[in-house]
Amino acid sequence: MKYFPLILTLTGMLLSLWALPSIAVEVNPSAEMIDGAIKDGDTNRESQGIEGTTNRFGKYDSICGGWGFLQTKLWNVRETSKGNARKMKATQAIDIEQYLSAKTMLVTYAFCSISFKPTDHHVVLKQGNRVVQPVKVSVSRPEYVSSNTYMHTVQAHFSYDSFDPIAETILIVIPSVEEKREYGLNLAEYR
Repeated sequence: MKYFPLILTLTGMLLSLWALPSIAVEVNPSAEMIDGAIKDGDTNRESQGIEGTTNRFGKYDSICGGWGFLQTKLWNVRETSKGNARKMKATQAIDIEQYLSAKTMLVTYAFCSISFKPTDHHVVLKQGNRVVQPVKVSVSRPEYVSSNTYMHTVQAHFSYDSFDPIAETILIVIPSVEEKREYGLNLAEYR
């Protein structure tokens, strides 16, 4: 019951968000879903790195395999709770309010390439014949991994009202100097 005041506050926030017309991976997370994300973060506070990342896709068995993750509303709540638990702090309603009102889902993808220059990588979602473009794409400066190998990270922000969370979805990563990479995703499974 230690989360009861937080749940009451969040329930009020959720009721105010209920009227929003956007479609999302989780349009209006229930109080139970929020409480579950907080408890999951508290319980798994020690899990870090690739193995500790939820909502993953791709080949995350090696750092250069090409892998990524989706940062949804509940993912952000869970990770905030995990970080607070590691610092022995309670998760407050204000800590997660911003995530519940987020307008975009963030997709982060990391892969290795022989190129050492920041380049024009891109990410799209394909749902049937429809291609969903992100509202923003950013590419970080490549990091040296080993001889002729550099780690690239690309982040794409997708507006929650631009995609259908129950449609068959192919996430397509388009590196500037390599072949595109495609991942079939069931967005309903990503929380």
